Amino acid sequence: MKDKQYFIDKTKEYFTSMKEIDPKLQEEVKQQLQAAAQGKQEAKDFLARQLQTYFTNRKEIPTETLYPNVPIFLSLIFHTFGQKALDAMMFQSPYIENVWIWENRPIQYLEHGILKTYDYVPTSDELEVLLNDLAHISGGTIHQKRSVLSGDFAERRLRLQMYTRPRSARTVIARKDDSGYFTLDTLEMDDRVRKLLKQIAASNSSISIAGGQETGKTTLMRALILEKDPDTNSLTVIEQTPELKLSERWGKVVVEIRYVEEEPFEVTFGHAFRNTTRSIAVGEARYPFEAHYVIESGLRSPGFTFATLHLKVSSPDVAMRTFENLVYQYRKDDRIGIRQDIADGIDFFLMLSKNYRTGKRYISSIFCPRFDPVTEKLQSSHLVYYDEQENEYVWTGKKIPEEKRSLFLTEPKVDIDVLTQLGVW
Repeated sequence: MKDKQYFIDKTKEYFTSMKEIDPKLQEEVKQQLQAAAQGKQEAKDFLARQLQTYFTNRKEIPTETLYPNVPIFLSLIFHTFGQKALDAMMFQSPYIENVWIWENRPIQYLEHGILKTYDYVPTSDELEVLLNDLAHISGGTIHQKRSVLSGDFAERRLRLQMYTRPRSARTVIARKDDSGYFTLDTLEMDDRVRKLLKQIAASNSSISIAGGQETGKTTLMRALILEKDPDTNSLTVIEQTPELKLSERWGKVVVEIRYVEEEPFEVTFGHAFRNTTRSIAVGEARYPFEAHYVIESGLRSPGFTFATLHLKVSSPDVAMRTFENLVYQYRKDDRIGIRQDIADGIDFFLMLSKNYRTGKRYISSIFCPRFDPVTEKLQSSHLVYYDEQENEYVWTGKKIPEEKRSLFLTEPKVDIDVLTQLGVW
């Protein structure tokens, strides 16, 4: 009986030599091989059918797949001309959100918010090939002297984080990008909260979207920006790794800028004020310099400012304190002035949470940060929050602060009647 390696070798020989492929088909097969190398599933399906015919005619039918729950011939294509274990993993379900692939360890993945195990253990050699393949697809390189790489697998709508030795064991982390398919109308949420978010999005408010890992911060940011009027809003997006991809789906003027570690962030940020766009979106206020410039944008930009903030605990106090601490690490000056700037520069905090038992993501609170001149502290003025014990939203009756109302009154798309019905105006 022929072993797996035999069929792998014959698959490679068949498609690389082309000797047993009809000359009329050879050009198409070459094109499909190139498409498969770039990740196109249709090309891999075509090659698998071609391969099945080849082995059937030879009366050599493989009986064992290379990857669990993957058709045999497709598994051979994944392994030889595709993206190996990553292909096999994404084949399992359209609802997979995250994948973790390590050398010599079972693959883990997140589906519907639940962590699961895929019964396959990639070898070190396989991971080495996969890393180089994915680095090429994402336009970078990964090797001993550059042992980490962030990239984008556009065909699969995946964001990639990759490591190799000496920094770490060979690792591929893939995260599904919704790529703009989710909007405020399609995201699952409370209808009254949705109505409030639509009015905030229609205003000229600056927003920080704060929450834990995998709570949907980038997805919500994109959905909010997609609500903006592209005829009156122009935008500069500043990211280290492109994730929002707004120029493909929204706006007449979207300038997407990537900043690199070799260049000071203020140089990149300065371009946003020189290119005449009204608004700024920063992918994430991850580092102190990013948090500082988010505040600068909120205070100085004539349009809106958006940024996300990563938290372990999704609470208003933690969100405001984390933002303050980040800015302080950069400025090294008066905390009171920083608190005042946060209250003036960020109009709303949108807090996101996730139930890690059920996988449900939800907006846990919407509040305005306000500076108390008596205590010299930041306070959270909640419009609505989610009561975990009662399993329902609580509308506090508090109104959008007077100093923020001009952000709504000057924008024609805002419906004040909706805000009045919600009890926040």
